[in-house]
Amino acid sequence: VLSERWACGDRVACRKILKSIISINAAIVFPLVIGGCIVNKYIMGLYGASFMENGNAAVAAMLTAGVLAVQMPIGQMTAATGKMWIEIGMNLSWAILFIAGTWVSLSDGAVGLLAARLIAYIMHTIWTTGFAYWLLRKPCSI
Repeated sequence: VLSERWACGDRVACRKILKSIISINAAIVFPLVIGGCIVNKYIMGLYGASFMENGNAAVAAMLTAGVLAVQMPIGQMTAATGKMWIEIGMNLSWAILFIAGTWVSLSDGAVGLLAARLIAYIMHTIWTTGFAYWLLRKPCSI
């Protein structure tokens, strides 16, 4: 739908579709993320008593899921507009940031790895959102 609306030059419809998808994803995922963060120790306890102390790892993983629920439709917008080389560059930047963050937080174990992933996805969301915003604001070339 995004590709078809983009090809027709209908930026208003693209914005509405993108906002709708993001809103639906957020409405479904955010209550689950919040609930999961509240009961994180119990969730980790399902893996054994020694895991209950790693509730922060579960929180980081759940927050990352929430960020991804918002970011994924934005990435689809980039694909729908045919800007795949830019998408590759943004994904490569995410990977570099994730690897660097993981390396910096090696001593923090699973929590460090998951925090590095969360930070990398937050940054990825920021620049993909900025790019999508720019795409949707520029005039049609049709």
